[in-house]
Amino acid sequence: MRYNGGMKKGRQPNKVEGVNRVVKTMIYSDLLVIGAEGFLTPLFPVLVTSRIHGATLETVGLSLTLYWVVKSLLQLPISKFVDAIPGEKDDFQFMFLGTILYALTPIILLFADKPWHVFLFQGLLGAWAAFVFPTYSAIFTRHIDRHREGYEWSLHSLAVGLSYGAVAGISGWVAQNFGFTPLILLNTFIMISGALILLLAKHDIYRDGKEHNPKAREPDRNGRRVT
Repeated sequence: MRYNGGMKKGRQPNKVEGVNRVVKTMIYSDLLVIGAEGFLTPLFPVLVTSRIHGATLETVGLSLTLYWVVKSLLQLPISKFVDAIPGEKDDFQFMFLGTILYALTPIILLFADKPWHVFLFQGLLGAWAAFVFPTYSAIFTRHIDRHREGYEWSLHSLAVGLSYGAVAGISGWVAQNFGFTPLILLNTFIMISGALILLLAKHDIYRDGKEHNPKAREPDRNGRRVT
């Protein structure tokens, strides 16, 4: 649906230039954070079974179950806690800290040599994802531009989908020619870079405080998935 109400003459609603600065910054961040997951996610079963003695595909499957259980159980109390605090400082702090810890966790795989290390890795990822998902979604939704909710969430999905797909396409070549260690290091470095981009939105988020757009609806956030 095309929307022109409230637009300045000559301004097209489908131009990226018209996107709220906080929303753009968060999309750029996820472009790197979620894109970097393409280095590990497609090859995670191969990484685990080839590098860790005693690990099987069953280990991989159960560790993924642990990820989702931990994330699902923690994100509701975390979201209720941050929603109860006025303003967005706590939301940003939880989001930023969670993203940094999420980015650093794959380093465990450099030293993992037992199956329980895989469960530790996925359990920690689930915990940090529970910090990030509700706070990122809340801030993004509050700052989203009125009457452009679908477009800007789709812009996010487009950006992270293309970046993840592109990285996943080269991850096999990197692993085949250089091994898994470069993949893990690239994943961590790029994710940390994406997390630091969030700091560019810190001033605007702190200044603007509470909800920008209380009528905005929060659809599923595509792409926030890891190994």
